[in-house]
Amino acid sequence: MITVTSQLDHAPNDVFDVVSDLSSYTSWQSGLERIEVVSGDGATVGSRFKAKLTQGALSIEVEGSLVERRGDEFLRYRMDHDDASIEVSIEVVAAGGGGTRLTQNIALEIRSFVLKLARKQIESKLEEKARADVEGLRRVLAAS
Repeated sequence: MITVTSQLDHAPNDVFDVVSDLSSYTSWQSGLERIEVVSGDGATVGSRFKAKLTQGALSIEVEGSLVERRGDEFLRYRMDHDDASIEVSIEVVAAGGGGTRLTQNIALEIRSFVLKLARKQIESKLEEKARADVEGLRRVLAAS
């Protein structure tokens, strides 16, 4: 499991408004070219989406769903591809001074033998992506 925790200088409800809005993801998530809600509204459990992710020369299409939501503080998505699945949880908690502590947990399930050989590199890239996504989120929040 990969865990990235960050402090943001914005109110928790402002942060959650962005992280719970799938249509905003291309503006702050690195490598995400497109995301499309295919059923539900994208904010309720059971909503399904398709996304295209690109990292260098690698581009993959995934299908995903929102599998858990607790109020305006916790989301968990699952994305599936033939070779792997990823679950991403995002927790937003009030921090001192009106800011927010954002915690992302990323669980990777690899089915492909070749990808299993590269697990450490994949996890390293996922952690880099999560940190870059936080910086993208900071930019979006600062602009709003």
